Amino acid sequence: MKKKLLLSLLVLGFPLLVIAQDTKTTTKAANVLPVKKVTFDLPSTTKSPFISQQEADKIEADKIAAENARKAAENAARIAWEEQQKEILRKKLLCDEMKRHPARLVNTNINLDGIMGRDAIINGQILSKGSKFVVPIVLAKDLEGCDIDYNPEKFKIKVVSVTTDSVWLVYKGERFQVKLPLL
Repeated sequence: MKKKLLLSLLVLGFPLLVIAQDTKTTTKAANVLPVKKVTFDLPSTTKSPFISQQEADKIEADKIAAENARKAAENAARIAWEEQQKEILRKKLLCDEMKRHPARLVNTNINLDGIMGRDAIINGQILSKGSKFVVPIVLAKDLEGCDIDYNPEKFKIKVVSVTTDSVWLVYKGERFQVKLPLL
């Protein structure tokens, strides 16, 4: 019985692995042969006998494709999270920068239209040395969420000096220059 089973397994292509050979004899009879213990090295993946090799290959390819899609989705989610964290950090740094250098906030909203002698035309108003004006602040989307006080009365800018091609202004103790645009 055992020999038929071993032969049928060998015919099917299963490799045999001999573990040990028992040479002890328990009886003193001369016709007793040593017993060999045999194990079978079965393949690690067992395929259902009801599907063909092409179907098995297709199932394996589908598993690999699903795993690749899962990894791609995880990678995309990780990249999106990293981009979101970078954006939050960038906004925080921008808010901190605007608190340290408040003149940068108003400098972008000042248009120097022209200079007439000792007077300057800024945002359509004629201003001279020592005069103050209020800049309408249009907040950028990046500054939403910053705890900067946007009261328009606090955005008063003083004209310090007017030169032939630029105007020096002071805002919250920070001095900056606005030049005439080149034509």
